[in-house]
Amino acid sequence: MPFFFRFVGDLLEALYNSRGDPESHHITSYVQVTRWFQQHRQQLDFPETDACAVLSTLLPERRTDRVYFIQTTKLEGIIGSALTLGSSRVKELRRHREPGLGLDLADCVDKILSTTVRCITVSVANLGRFLVLEIWD
Repeated sequence: MPFFFRFVGDLLEALYNSRGDPESHHITSYVQVTRWFQQHRQQLDFPETDACAVLSTLLPERRTDRVYFIQTTKLEGIIGSALTLGSSRVKELRRHREPGLGLDLADCVDKILSTTVRCITVSVANLGRFLVLEIWD
């Protein structure tokens, strides 16, 4: 089954690399996904292939039983590390704790990302490769 995660990573990378014109992107994405399923149909049909794992990987939002139990404080640390935020940005990230502002953690992250230009490299262990996210304001 480890091969499957590599193939999903390849698909996601191809979709990411083909973004551009929104009108042609939808068609290109459709073609890429269709070809991906055609190319990997035999592996997907193997009796050893765990269909639940495949569907969970491709459609994680459909897994209503997935709960990560990450509290806000822990999530602040994860976000701060992932975005390599300095102390002033971490302080900005924690503004959602201040009563009366009407902010939540997502609002604070959005504000930081909208005012920060950086290139982030995230190690994706399951894929065995690196994913580079470029965030531009």
